[in-house]
Amino acid sequence: MQLLYHSFWLSSTEAAQLLERFPLESSAWSTAHPGGRPDEGGARRVQQWGFAFDYALYELAKETPGVVPLTHQDAMPKWLQEIGNRAFEALGFKSNPSQVIVNEYLDGQGIGAHADHPCFGPEIAIVSLGDPMVMSFARRLRRRVSLTYRTIQETALQALCEPTQTPKGI
Repeated sequence: MQLLYHSFWLSSTEAAQLLERFPLESSAWSTAHPGGRPDEGGARRVQQWGFAFDYALYELAKETPGVVPLTHQDAMPKWLQEIGNRAFEALGFKSNPSQVIVNEYLDGQGIGAHADHPCFGPEIAIVSLGDPMVMSFARRLRRRVSLTYRTIQETALQALCEPTQTPKGI
């Protein structure tokens, strides 16, 4: 796996114009997605273009109520496809994107550690618009060892020392 970062890939004018394409009041926004935990700042809104992903079933959308299965090339607006194509080209990817999810993060909202569904990738690009943000990346295969120290109640120790009794609750 490789991470590439391009700062100021879009001009500030291009970024502002692109951000305006996602107005606060739009029927394209949905809250049918994971997250929304209090420690992540509540539910964020999303838009999906290209192929839709059903978060309830955790798979590409088929015939799920409330989720429109977008399965053809015209499902992504041309202007959105062009930005994705430019991002993929800038990163040296050999393909073009077939799906984009637009995540809106308001003040205090975030997203917990996760890995994308195996149906996505191997090439993924993120274009960040608006306020600055911080992202933390970590490998999923880190080993963790936990040492758990405890005390044993005196009554349990006494029961262990008596040869005719079996300790209860141990």
